[in-house]
Amino acid sequence: MPEPDDIRTVRVGCRGWQRVPWAGDYYPEDLPVDWRLAYYANEADCVLLPVAVWAGRAPDELAGWAGEVGERFRFFLEGDEQTPSPAVLAAFGRALGGWLATRPVDAAGASMTPCAVPCGRGWARGRGALVSIDGPDRDLRGWRARFEELRGWFGGFDEVAVILGPQASPRRARELRTLAELMAM
Repeated sequence: MPEPDDIRTVRVGCRGWQRVPWAGDYYPEDLPVDWRLAYYANEADCVLLPVAVWAGRAPDELAGWAGEVGERFRFFLEGDEQTPSPAVLAAFGRALGGWLATRPVDAAGASMTPCAVPCGRGWARGRGALVSIDGPDRDLRGWRARFEELRGWFGGFDEVAVILGPQASPRRARELRTLAELMAM
């Protein structure tokens, strides 16, 4: 039985999977562009997609993305005042973790604090948290301390998704996923 301060699942990923600097450094030069998501999903177990990446795409294309990743992988959609349509949400199916409203507006037009809206599994029960870490990259000891902080902040949550800042690569996501597993998170 987990302790009250345990986080049952930590997912680690990046903002998007198609960063230009990764083309020669992370992705093999001969890897076709349409294979990059599946390659990325071997290192990370979630991705935060900016609204410009998913908005306006056909539901069939989004469902195709969901079909390229494993059972554990989750997509988080970043948005603005516009919420994803039911067709967009349905297209991702079980692979949808939630969506992050970056500039949500209430009915009166007042700005509200950004928040993650749950869409699946632990998130559906309101027991998930999405954390974007944009500071400088740390060594693994520094990340261990950061994960201990997360355990204190989000203890008792079923899932926490950690989105790494722009300096991080999917290789770092893989290392941090392993660290979280070793820490029994």
